[in-house]
Formats: sequence, C-alpha cells, structure tokens
Amino acid sequence: MAKKSDTREDAMGEGTHSPTAMDATGGSERGPNYPLGEFDASKWADEFMRLFGQRLQDVDEGLMLGWFANAIMTGFDEGVRRSAPRHPNDWLPSEALYAFAGMLTSRRAPITMSATHNAAPAADAVAEFCKANALAEPREGWHRAKAEGR
Repeated sequence: MAKKSDTREDAMGEGTHSPTAMDATGGSERGPNYPLGEFDASKWADEFMRLFGQRLQDVDEGLMLGWFANAIMTGFDEGVRRSAPRHPNDWLPSEALYAFAGMLTSRRAPITMSATHNAAPAADAVAEFCKANALAEPREGWHRAKAEGR
C-alpha cells in the first residue's frame, strides 16, 4: 500500500517523489524535465502513465502533489506570459501603428488630416503617442533615407 509522504519537502523537493526527479531518472526523449513547460493536460497525463503506469502501487500523495503542483504552475506561468503587456519598444511596426490609430480614435477632439490641412496637429499627436509609450526619437535624417530608397 502506498504511504503518505511525511513532509511537504518530500513531495516538492529533490526526493524520489518529485516529478522532475522521477523524470530525470526515468528519461524522456523529450528532455529531462518534460512535461514542464507544457500546458496541455493530455500530455501531462500521457507522461504520467508512461512513467508510472506499470507501477501505480508506487504512487502516493507526495508524488501526486508534486505532479499536480508542477502542472498547475506551468499553466499559471503560461497564462502570465500570454497576458503580460509587451513593452512598446518590443512592438512590431504594425502593432505601433494600430496602437497609434487606437489613440487617435479615442481622442475627444478630432484631428483632420489631408494634403490641404496643417500637419502640426498630426505631428503633435505622434509626439504625444511616442512620449506616452516611451518610444525613442526618430533617427536623424529618417525621412530623407526613406525618400531616397535607403
């Protein structure tokens, strides 16, 4: 009969009940820490059965606690990673353009832009957007390089 682990450290630490330690000794073609970093529950279940399916009598509360803690934290870490806002300097050019358009369309005061209108309000809006998002100043001569095809 499987025994209950005596301490939390036994379940979560470097002991034989740690999923990481079991995997490192059991070996997986997907790396020594698989399925850490994987957030698909079926892959965790498949790996659990690969490691312990033939010896379920060895499964105790400590092993299960460590296994599920790793699975839950992997999912949590993935959720944090996906929801973390990216720094504006990491934006793709298209993302910056959409963010700027979002700023323009959320303004109370309209800005009219065309070849026959003053360009200063548009330039001011760009400067406001860059400052609000801590974007670097344009490089010297950027407008000439583009016009000359560089």
